[in-house]
Amino acid sequence: MTSSAEDRIPVDTDKLPPTQMLILETLTGRWRTGEDCWTFHPKLGKAMKALAALGLIGFWERSDGWLVAHLTERQLAELRASTFVTPVQKQIDTLKRRIAFLEETSLDLLADRLTPLVIELVTSRQSAEGAAS
Repeated sequence: MTSSAEDRIPVDTDKLPPTQMLILETLTGRWRTGEDCWTFHPKLGKAMKALAALGLIGFWERSDGWLVAHLTERQLAELRASTFVTPVQKQIDTLKRRIAFLEETSLDLLADRLTPLVIELVTSRQSAEGAAS
C-alpha cells in the first residue's frame, strides 16, 4: 500500500495536473455514492504516486497490475466539512418540503371549504329543529 505522512501540508487541488485532478474527482464522486475505493488502469501509476506523495490518496496494486485507490482521512475530512449535498439528498429535501407544504395548505384549504358547509349544516338543523317544535 502506498500512502503519505505529509497530511499536514496544504494542497491547492485546483492546480493539480489534469490526470491527477481526474483521479481525485473520480474518487470523490465514488465516495459520495458510497464507494470507499476505486480501481484504475496501471498506466495511471505515476499520477497515483504523485497524489499519494501529497497525502491526498492511498493506493495499492492488485495481483493483475490494476491500481485500487482511496481518499485519505485528510481528504475525507475536507469532504465531510464541505457543503456538498448529493443530488438524491436534494431530491429528498425537496420532496419533504413539498409534502410539508401540501399538508399545511391542504388542511387550510379543507378547513376553508368545510367551514361554510358545517355552518350551513348546523344552521339548517337548527332551522329544522325550530320548525319541528
